[in-house]
Amino acid sequence: MMPAHATTWGRTGRTAHALRLGPVRLRGSTWALAAIVVAAVLAQGHPAAVSVLEFDRARIAAGEWWRLLTCHLVHYGWPHTLADMAVFAALAWVAQRRGHGLIWAVLVAAAAIGAAVYAWAPGTTAYRGMSGVDATVFGFAAVRMSVQDAGWKRGLWLAVLALAVGRFVFETATGRPLLPTSLPDGVAVVGVAHLAGLAVGCVGAVPTHEVMLAFGPRDAETNGRRWFRPHASVHVPGGSPGPTAAPSECGVLPSTRPGPGSLPGPSGRLRRGRTRSPCRRRRGC
Repeated sequence: MMPAHATTWGRTGRTAHALRLGPVRLRGSTWALAAIVVAAVLAQGHPAAVSVLEFDRARIAAGEWWRLLTCHLVHYGWPHTLADMAVFAALAWVAQRRGHGLIWAVLVAAAAIGAAVYAWAPGTTAYRGMSGVDATVFGFAAVRMSVQDAGWKRGLWLAVLALAVGRFVFETATGRPLLPTSLPDGVAVVGVAHLAGLAVGCVGAVPTHEVMLAFGPRDAETNGRRWFRPHASVHVPGGSPGPTAAPSECGVLPSTRPGPGSLPGPSGRLRRGRTRSPCRRRRGC
């Protein structure tokens, strides 16, 4: 059973807040994100894999395009690996509780970051690390929380997102890290990778339906969002129309269609009628 404050959208019965309070569901995307962490740890333990997977500008120009995707799985030493994987796992755990689509944002960001480094950082001959993808997951989580939360929490997440944008712009312009990093000496921060990852995460986290729920105009009739309209009154032969159905605990307006065997009584009211909520037939209720 979903929480009483959840709002239902679409025909699938998913909710904007269904994943906020409970634990992360072990769906396919969760296993895929876990597989990324395992692959990064295994790749770091094999020096031959590092040389095959890292971003190498000369070899990419020679046709080894897979390095644009696989460079995120290798790092500059174990401290760099453990730091990036810890941030990735923590942010992914938060983002998974706020909605679907994170795995697709991560996959798109992996290609976009590699392409951005290749095109907009011509001085970078080698690149490794998951920090750009970490920025993707952070942007995804921050946008989702700013949309789903209200009041001061929404302002807080928007402020945190603005600070992250400012940090990445500074690092891109100066080439110096604004905060301490786990990179070894001689390895510089590639700010364009962080900016590209953050942009993909923010765009991928924008659910149009939830944005309209959060910021759209309200309907004076229902004191809710415009498309949550009450069902039409039930017309009973020989009697007055029945009252408008009230929303159920899942946020879905129940059907007031009479159940089997329900007949109008002398006063025009339905006898032995029952209210059938479509949320019982929806997955996840």
